[in-house]
Parts: sequence; structure tokens; C-alpha cells
Amino acid sequence: MAAAIAACLFYLGRNKECWRKASQEIRSTFGSVELIVPGPLLDGCVYTRACLDEAMRMSPPAPGVFFRQCTQDCVIDSVRLSAGTEVAVGIHALRHNSEYFADPSAYKPERFLKGGGREAFMPFLKGYRSCPAQKFAYPMMLVLLAQLLWSFDFKPVTNLGGGADPASRGDSPCGEGVFQVIDRFAFCVQGPLLAFEKR
Repeated sequence: MAAAIAACLFYLGRNKECWRKASQEIRSTFGSVELIVPGPLLDGCVYTRACLDEAMRMSPPAPGVFFRQCTQDCVIDSVRLSAGTEVAVGIHALRHNSEYFADPSAYKPERFLKGGGREAFMPFLKGYRSCPAQKFAYPMMLVLLAQLLWSFDFKPVTNLGGGADPASRGDSPCGEGVFQVIDRFAFCVQGPLLAFEKR
């Protein structure tokens, strides 16, 4: 959950209009920070949820590859696979596939307001191996994000989580404007570095 919140703050810090819309939604919905609790009011903050989803799409908290075993002979993308073969889809690659997400390197929360790419966006996976805590995770992430948006204005400072050394990114298409993650079982990050000011 912390990695998803960090990514969302990174992208909101970089996209002032998105931050403005999310902050306005939260501040006009709740009269005080104490009122920000899981429930219908928070569920109605669809733009803030879209900001969180878009951050998790761009910088998945678990960006690696999750293997499954074919239970029978099958054909995937014109490739014949025997029963017992292990197959996987790279989560990061899937969420940056322009077939599902137009302009995949751009932070655009609005894509989730229109339902775009939902079939390729599975932040907690699907099926019987999906994360059992997902019904707990979303409300908790949204409460924290909403409380931060209600209580503070913030802006980026130097090295906003873009990686300590730009040269270490090599030929990666991910520049300073993309939240850098290190793939482990769950990701490891540095940043984002933000300056907060209480409202």
C-alpha cells in the first residue's frame, strides 16, 4: 500500500492539474479531515480513485512476473504449449501496452473514468490467486491519500523519485517523469521527495 501511495503522490506532484482536481474533489466532499473514513462519501470520490489506479498502472507495486502452469496442452498467441509449461505475463509490460492504454507513458487518470483498459489492469491479480487483502487495501489507501489531499498542499522538490542517478537508467524509456521502481517481490523505491505545506 505504501508503494502505491508513494507512486500516486509522485504523479500528483508532477501533474498540477490532476492534483488540483483530486484536492478539490476531496475538499468539497469532506468538511474536515476527521470525516474522511471508508464509506459512500469516499467511494464517490471517483477522480481520486482514478488517480490512484493510474499511479498503480504506471508503477505497479508488484511489477514482476507471476507464473502459472498450463494444466493442459494449449495455444497462446499462436505458440503451442504443452501441459505443465510455466507461462507468465510481465505486469509492467502489460500496463504499458498501447493496445490497452493509449499513450501509456503519460499519467492520465481520466482513462479510468471512462473504463479504459480495465481488462489489462489487475492491481491485485484475478482469480483464486488474487490478493485476499484487496477489499481492505483500497479503502485504506484512499483514506490516507484523501487525508493528505485534504490537509496539505504539496509540490515536488529535486529528484522526485526519478532515481538517484539518471545515468543508471541506461537506455530505459523511463525518464525523471516516471516513478522509478526496483523489481523485487514488491517494489523498492527512493522518494518521492515532496515539500508539504499545511492548508
